[in-house]
Amino acid sequence: MRPCLLKAALSWACMGLWIGAFDAALGANVLAGPWQLNLVLLAASVLTPAILVTLAFALCWVPARLGSHRSEFTQLAWTRTLMLPLLIGGLAFFLGRQAGVKTPVVVSLAATALAVALAPVVLRLSSARWLAVGERCARNPKTVAAVPLLVIGLAVTHAPHGAQEIAAGPPNVALISVDTMRADHLGAYGYHRDTSPNLDRLAARGVRFSEAYAASWWTLPSHASMLTGLGPLAHGVRKPGQRLSEQIATVAERLRDQGYDTAALVGMGRYSFVGSETGLAQGFARYQHPPYPVVPGSLLRELVQLYGYWIRGFVGVLEGQVDAALRWITSRRRPWFLFLHTYEVHSRPHGLPYAAPAPYDGQYCDTPRLRDAIRGGPTGSDLLLAWNRTPPSAEALAEAVCLYDGAIAYVDAQIARLVAAIESHAPNTLIIVTSDHGEEFGEHGKFLHRDFFEEVWRVPLIVRGPGISGGLVVDGPVQNWDLAALMLEAAGLPTPRNALRSAIEQPKTRSEDERRALAVSYDTRALAVGRHRYFERYGRSEMYDVAEDPFQRDELLRNHPKRRGPFRRRLRDMERLQQVELDRHGASPEALELPLEEVRRLRSLGYVE
Repeated sequence: MRPCLLKAALSWACMGLWIGAFDAALGANVLAGPWQLNLVLLAASVLTPAILVTLAFALCWVPARLGSHRSEFTQLAWTRTLMLPLLIGGLAFFLGRQAGVKTPVVVSLAATALAVALAPVVLRLSSARWLAVGERCARNPKTVAAVPLLVIGLAVTHAPHGAQEIAAGPPNVALISVDTMRADHLGAYGYHRDTSPNLDRLAARGVRFSEAYAASWWTLPSHASMLTGLGPLAHGVRKPGQRLSEQIATVAERLRDQGYDTAALVGMGRYSFVGSETGLAQGFARYQHPPYPVVPGSLLRELVQLYGYWIRGFVGVLEGQVDAALRWITSRRRPWFLFLHTYEVHSRPHGLPYAAPAPYDGQYCDTPRLRDAIRGGPTGSDLLLAWNRTPPSAEALAEAVCLYDGAIAYVDAQIARLVAAIESHAPNTLIIVTSDHGEEFGEHGKFLHRDFFEEVWRVPLIVRGPGISGGLVVDGPVQNWDLAALMLEAAGLPTPRNALRSAIEQPKTRSEDERRALAVSYDTRALAVGRHRYFERYGRSEMYDVAEDPFQRDELLRNHPKRRGPFRRRLRDMERLQQVELDRHGASPEALELPLEEVRRLRSLGYVE
């Protein structure tokens, strides 16, 4: 390679190094854990732009070299001219993604067109002076050495100072939410498969709530209730395209003000139903989306995320989440609050409807019928939506359940790693494992989760921590937004009432009025009181007795319409209490305009028409 060309390539590479160093410096605050790992991640983040810029230079030099440009100077001038649209278009796409632009591809194409229009000007301005700065930069050891020195400095700065076990004082809090996990598919809740041996052991050493109910049948309102202590009618988030108001205080905000370190590691992007754009990030010092392992550099993070989405379909993300959680909790010196959410059990928009990494994907059965069904036809959640219109064969349904159970087994193994580390490094920790809703497998002729029957509404809830007796099973309905009071009380903060604590301390003496739960979604209401489940939806009422009819097939009001009155009055009383809370906060949900790709994903999952 000629000296002039080599110097030009080195100058571009050096520019890429500095871009990477600046990018890594901005994102270094996400790092936690051993300094050696931080050093590797920072170095990779710095080197990635340098490698990509150098490859772009080589890519643009080849057509210039093969053209009719005889002199090396002319070839380099044309190379810079070709690189301008490429770099500006790529930069526009990247910045658009970071800024949450709904159509980053359109922005990128517009920027590329502008760069092409400016190309003749760039060509006229091309001169040997352009290379002078790059040459001095490339051959100056001090300039080039400054980049790795900056990386080392960042790694040392963000290295943990050593975990300090806090034996006394308020406990740490770990809230683990497994999206779409049915209660009755865990061994502790009587399932016939051994899908959850580790969660079963955790339940045996803590408290298991046999009838815990979600605040809604979909992710956002249910998690908003968990993290605020308010029902959907009180926080107001009931439909896609809404976000939690900043006027409503979250558990993370209150714990942060109490001196807690706060972090959330979630399983999908910023516009997902647990993404930062939904308002759930309020109070979290760190709210991390995929990819995992966590990398500081934005460009490297985008590449890893593209790999995770297009190659792996975000299967097996939880392993990286748990690794990140372990690095974070072992580097804390103050009490901490960790919210870990995973989509591993949730249905998938592409490929098979449920997925898990090997060996869990085939742990319970093979899936030849499902694999045949998705060839040339609907895939992922679209297949499940189609089953709502045309029921599947018994064999295909059994295969879907096998995949679902395999995903639970994978999650169970990863949660075991996290729980073991917490009990080893931070035994003074309140551990909560739950879900936001379950999943339907045709029990009432439906698939996915769009109803309030037990398979969707009832969720697992396991609690273990300081002052909680092991082996206790609490019967009777409880609701998941009472988790907020349990977490705040553990930190020593005042709460208006703690229904879960009362249920733990007095499980046998709760009145029927205390054994109730309310759920709301769109225009549907669901009320659990004792053994009865009362629904108001689509302009009509239904009621079931789950003690006598656990599969909810015998609707009671058809033959006993007078039984509706007491339940309707209770439902209205609870609605009024929720309205009082909404008026007290003076907050309404804020509008959230979703990107087109997110709308398509929600449509494939059945959330929007």
